[in-house]
Amino acid sequence: MHLGQSTDSLWWGLAALLGLVSLWLPQLLQTGADRTTQLLVAQSALFFSGGLIGSLRPDRVWRWGAACLLAFTLRDLTQFANDSRFLHATNGEVLAYLAGNASLYALHTIPVLAGAYLGAFMIRGGQK
Repeated sequence: MHLGQSTDSLWWGLAALLGLVSLWLPQLLQTGADRTTQLLVAQSALFFSGGLIGSLRPDRVWRWGAACLLAFTLRDLTQFANDSRFLHATNGEVLAYLAGNASLYALHTIPVLAGAYLGAFMIRGGQK
């Protein structure tokens, strides 16, 4: 079951956008300074956005986690590039920055993948 005849690039973009909005949701909702509440809201939103996109496009579900992973990396690269302290950073420094954040990207991708696989499983009814 597919929704429309859209191209994959639209779905990749939608998955990336949903992932980024999910991470910005605690700030948008002004959940306060409590870090636990912010993480709970963000991770829940990532799970539900993954479930939504996984149920709408249940084939090759791993793509939606990859789209979010790429979006998180590009977001941080943009922040890195706009920071005046890093104006003259070398490629090695940029790679070190990204490598230092790789575990965080992976942790944010897990709920997206879990939601996407669950959404695809629910649509397929447990059948392949």
